[in-house]
Amino acid sequence: MSEQPVDRHPLRTLGVALFAGGIIFMAALFATLSALSWGGIKLDSSVVNFYPLMAFAGAVFGFERWIAYESGGINPFHD
Repeated sequence: MSEQPVDRHPLRTLGVALFAGGIIFMAALFATLSALSWGGIKLDSSVVNFYPLMAFAGAVFGFERWIAYESGGINPFHD
């Protein structure tokens, strides 16, 4: 098994992972809510309150992916 090169900018990689995770989760929420809306279900304005929650969940997911990347592919949360 070959060694991965050392990440010279781990904080930048962390920022990208947190941002990307948040965007992915918020995009999934947007797609779900859009499908429900186009499907004829009437949504109220409280669904907007879920976007910060999904951004946080995505950031947690991004952190998990980052720590696995920095650990050389070993995920300490699941292994």
